[in-house]
Amino acid sequence: MEHNSTTDSTPMRVVVKRIYVVCDPPSSRGKPVSGAPRVVRRAKRAFDQLPKEQEHVVAFFVDSKNKDLGHYVVAAGGQSMCIVDLRLLFRAALLTAGPVDAIILTHNHPSGDPTPSTEDRALTHRMGEACRMMGFRFLDHVILGEPSSWYSMRELGVMP
Repeated sequence: MEHNSTTDSTPMRVVVKRIYVVCDPPSSRGKPVSGAPRVVRRAKRAFDQLPKEQEHVVAFFVDSKNKDLGHYVVAAGGQSMCIVDLRLLFRAALLTAGPVDAIILTHNHPSGDPTPSTEDRALTHRMGEACRMMGFRFLDHVILGEPSSWYSMRELGVMP
């Protein structure tokens, strides 16, 4: 059925979806997020707000000087996996108030072992390719374990 604006007075509905990018308090906003130890400290603060028994993927957005612009919870999964839709991540990056220049991907392993799986490595590769195509720098993919273990794809030379 076609919509004829000259004869149909039914208002057109537009659905607007919201994206929530979390920005930290002004005291910590804008601080450089570079190097795996700083990324891990920043990520732990974000993951402290999420259920520990679920795997979550969180993207951190930074500007051209690697200053923190906020983070976005990309996906929540079960105890051993999480499905990541990169389109949602990039939509959030493009709509973030601030000049997003680079993305840091983080996720947790509820098992406590941060060793990357085959799927983790594949996600890192897909993310690198997508960032290249979208014009973003992909700084790192960090996997958090428990209590203070972590794995940086960048530091261990696994980045694309």
